[in-house]
Amino acid sequence: MALKYIDKSGKSISISIDHTKPLFLKDLEKTKGEREQPFSLEVSGSEIVDKTPGSKAKSKLLTLSIQISFHKKPKIFCLVDGGWLPPAFSLSDTYLVDRNVVSALKGNINESSRFDYKSTNWWLQFKPEININPLLFAMEGNKQRTPNYKEFCSQFLEASKYIKRKLPSSKITNYKDRHYQAAYDQLLMLKEKNTLEISFLEKVSNSLINRVSDRNLKAKTKEILDIADSIKLNRNSLVLVLALACIYEKKDGSGLLIGRKIIKPSKSYSIKDAYNTVSDLRAIEILIASKCFDFGLNVSFLTSDIALAGFWCALGLKNYSLKNENPTFSIKLSSDLFPRVGAEESDQLKKLLQ
Repeated sequence: MALKYIDKSGKSISISIDHTKPLFLKDLEKTKGEREQPFSLEVSGSEIVDKTPGSKAKSKLLTLSIQISFHKKPKIFCLVDGGWLPPAFSLSDTYLVDRNVVSALKGNINESSRFDYKSTNWWLQFKPEININPLLFAMEGNKQRTPNYKEFCSQFLEASKYIKRKLPSSKITNYKDRHYQAAYDQLLMLKEKNTLEISFLEKVSNSLINRVSDRNLKAKTKEILDIADSIKLNRNSLVLVLALACIYEKKDGSGLLIGRKIIKPSKSYSIKDAYNTVSDLRAIEILIASKCFDFGLNVSFLTSDIALAGFWCALGLKNYSLKNENPTFSIKLSSDLFPRVGAEESDQLKKLLQ
């Protein structure tokens, strides 16, 4: 991608971007509301110089720190190592997409989603030859349950059709029968884990509906951990981290409310609601797995779910590796995810989640 920057004096610099420093959680919050707020971007790459005959100018490596406002606010977020980027600034090899992004591309939208639809299309036009894999769309299915093999294949092909229609120059991952079967086998391997997580969410939802006072935080934490232990859910499970994020959110309800927006706890919480949450987390886990296995491809995840993007940023993921062929990683239990946790409580919470 090339960027042309013109400063206040009229001087211009054109740069072929090799890397853009990821944006963070605080930058996600700028995408909310009506007021336009500029983003601080740091891009590095090679200066594009005049190559006219006889010119002695040579390109040089540059790093630019710029304040930039966009024609349309980012409503689609590219999750990358260390944070997120507007899609145009990501240089990933392959992009996973979730159902929200594909639905926007389909154009089957209601009035309230029209801005998101236009924004999604506006941002993706800057990457006409993008490599897209609709695996996450197929894995989730359209029936709020694990799809069977035929449904899985059908959903993959349906997503491919809609993406190609809106982005005709895009390159869609092409699966043959053996690839479909291998991908579906992976989905089946996750079924037992997903069923356990769905059960946990059904049991814990009522405990997350109301915000918790400071004096009741410790008791509520124990209540949630006891529910997880009662069904033998691993304490390092992301769904448990997400549930705890609900009770450690700001008391005034400000901020992204990451846990609450993803789980959506309510008195009428159902198995279908839990399935939606687990599907969101599975998307994050598949992106993590792609980092751990290191297939030689730089994989990113495109989503229009701001809470899910916030969860990715707030986790502070690092130390990707494999242990006995299983992905391992570390997370940071910071105030981004648990605003009401101090340094001492953070250490205690970290021990409880091991």
